Amino acid sequence: MELFPKAAHVRMIRSWSGVIENTPDGRAVIDWMPGFDNAIVATMSSVGFGLSPASGHAIRDLIVDGTCSFADLSTMRLDRFSGLPKDWREAQGWLPPVAA
Repeated sequence: MELFPKAAHVRMIRSWSGVIENTPDGRAVIDWMPGFDNAIVATMSSVGFGLSPASGHAIRDLIVDGTCSFADLSTMRLDRFSGLPKDWREAQGWLPPVAA
């Protein structure tokens, strides 16, 4: 009611809301943020609830031990998108083509 006062009259038991992100290849990203030595990028690419326990453990391992103790995270690196063309969203049909 505090966040949405105009909806205060709505009868609701519980609700969930959030942003569901997706990567170009539909796979998770768990990697150190480029240019920062104290930040990790972690996105589960729309399957966060299912991967939460394992991803949390992997992130903990990266922070505390510097490497993941139970999985190879090399395929989850952020730099796998470094060669994407600027129009990748249009090419995959995520956005309408840009008008000429």
